[in-house]
Amino acid sequence: GGLRDAAGVIERLAADFRASDGSGRAEAEQTLRRYLAAYESLGAERGSGPEAFARFVPAWDKVVGLRASVVVASPRTFVYRLENPFSGQSAPHRVEDTAILDAAIEAKRRFFVPAFRARRTKNTARGDPVNEWAFEKA
Repeated sequence: GGLRDAAGVIERLAADFRASDGSGRAEAEQTLRRYLAAYESLGAERGSGPEAFARFVPAWDKVVGLRASVVVASPRTFVYRLENPFSGQSAPHRVEDTAILDAAIEAKRRFFVPAFRARRTKNTARGDPVNEWAFEKA
């Protein structure tokens, strides 16, 4: 289920992972577990596809203070766009901080669209105005 997905995704982070706010792998795993549990509590089902991703992910992101959108181009492709979640923080935004975003995307991919691949196309830590991932059915 979702909890297994969170643990599997966290294994991809470096053992000494630290975000600029000082949080590490354990905090990241707890956050992912809460997100996946929230999707399930809202009625999302594992493997429910791009339409469910587009409905549940931005709605939950909004609840936790993030601004995101999904554009479903076809049944085989869609784009997830996330405005910079690090803006306004006193700590500098580092490329390493986006590792947790990539881990979260991977957990969401595994939960909603396991037959899809996700590829980051924009990264605010590298100067892009938004973070963006393109999803394509494998």
